[in-house]
Amino acid sequence: PQGPKFTITMQVSNHHFYWGGIWNSPRLAAPEVAYQEEVRNTVRTTILLAIFLTVSMFNLIQFTLRTSDPLPIIISASCLLLGMREMESSQVMHIADIMSWSWETNVRVNFLTFYVTAAVLVSYFHISFPKDYNRKIMTVIYLVSGAFSLLVLLTPPKIFSESMPWFQGFVVLL
Repeated sequence: PQGPKFTITMQVSNHHFYWGGIWNSPRLAAPEVAYQEEVRNTVRTTILLAIFLTVSMFNLIQFTLRTSDPLPIIISASCLLLGMREMESSQVMHIADIMSWSWETNVRVNFLTFYVTAAVLVSYFHISFPKDYNRKIMTVIYLVSGAFSLLVLLTPPKIFSESMPWFQGFVVLL
């Protein structure tokens, strides 16, 4: 800027998503500082993904050794889902230029992983403590999670993005 005052204009539009607009606070920084922050975020995401993948693979091996116990496969599935959610929300695959999904696919992965992971995690507790969980309530939880997942798969983001506050409320009631 030429003087002590300047104006920054941000034009943001998103007519295809319920939560359109700016998702993160804008920050001004020197290029080196911005790059260092991006590297820190990428390293954090890489470590999280490595942990999720390691736990998932370990539990898959445990399941192959003892197929009568379903808990390791549930833990493995939940770790894979959480890893996919972290990959999508952090955009690390796009930053590294490894994969390029469309915006609509990213949003679908984001919502679908949340809806499915909720059911998978509840099933872990249901199987661990079968006497403490009512079978009918568990069926309702699975059906609601399945219905919201189908909504994500069968409708455009403008429609299914409005379902998140409802599902979050449902999860809080769990």
